[in-house]
Amino acid sequence: MKKLTILLLVATLLLSVMLISCDTLGGTGEETTEAAKPESPIEGCTGVQFALSEDGKYYFLRSVREVTQPDIVIPSTYEGLPVVSISNYAFRNCSTLKSIVIPDSVQQIGIESFANCTALESVTMEGIISIGIDAFDGCTSLKNVSVSDTIESISLSSFSDCANIVYTESEGGKYLGNEANPYAALMELVSTDITSFKVNAATKAIADAVFYDCTHLSSVEIPASVTSIGGSAFSGCENLTSVTFEEGSQLKWIWDYAFEDCEYLCNMTIPSGTLYIGEKAFSGCKNLGSLFIPASVETVGYYAFTNTMRTGYDAIYYVKIYCEAESCPAGWHSQWNGYYDNDCEVVWGSTGN
Repeated sequence: MKKLTILLLVATLLLSVMLISCDTLGGTGEETTEAAKPESPIEGCTGVQFALSEDGKYYFLRSVREVTQPDIVIPSTYEGLPVVSISNYAFRNCSTLKSIVIPDSVQQIGIESFANCTALESVTMEGIISIGIDAFDGCTSLKNVSVSDTIESISLSSFSDCANIVYTESEGGKYLGNEANPYAALMELVSTDITSFKVNAATKAIADAVFYDCTHLSSVEIPASVTSIGGSAFSGCENLTSVTFEEGSQLKWIWDYAFEDCEYLCNMTIPSGTLYIGEKAFSGCKNLGSLFIPASVETVGYYAFTNTMRTGYDAIYYVKIYCEAESCPAGWHSQWNGYYDNDCEVVWGSTGN
């Protein structure tokens, strides 16, 4: 009887040890499944990190450690909230990435986001507004770029060292766009040796430095569709005299240095509805004569109209700026008008010159 009792105790102890061992090693297959790591929020990527905005309303795609498959689709939401931007350097040096689709929730692509993705051939941006400095720098295989007509800002070097991009050409301009609108953004010129230019009627944005140092350019026609003139877009066009906006212009943004050193520019009207005039946007424009700034302009940057006065044989000539606002708006820089706030004559509360 004692032997039977001892055997039962030994059996019970062995069973307990086996059960404990199963728990330690992961137990049944069902238990192992429950303990498995969650799938990546982006199929084909590992080490994906998102950052929540301060107000808790949206996410930024912060970084990706590795791309494990060639074709990637960015999700439009993460944990129930929209993904609105791709942060600086997020995919930099991902040499296996071949194509990427960026949904219409994403409005901004940061600095060097895809720099040196040397295998990248195709990019689709369905709702992008801004493409940052060197965003696709060194993407030497990049050919097909689809840009929506929501685009408002493309940096000078967004596509630097991307010699294989296929553009849509029209009347001397090279454009990026999509199937619905191939002319969304004016990116380059076929030749810089031009005297006049007419921007395509469907264009939304003129990229940075498109006309930079086009010293023979004298006149430009900008259609009503254009909402943005890029930084340094016409900088150094020393013989540019006339910039004409089509009636009903939707222009909102004149970015920094846009017309810097256009010394002979004398025929231009800033369209009603314009919101922003950037830093040194008209610096060195000594022959403007007069210019009307509508009340819609919320921001005028530092030295926007500096170095605009000129001297004659016996007189000093100042640009006269007529401002529809009754007084200097809060968003205008305190030195918007020049080094000592006296490079131009300013008339407040004006309806025109």
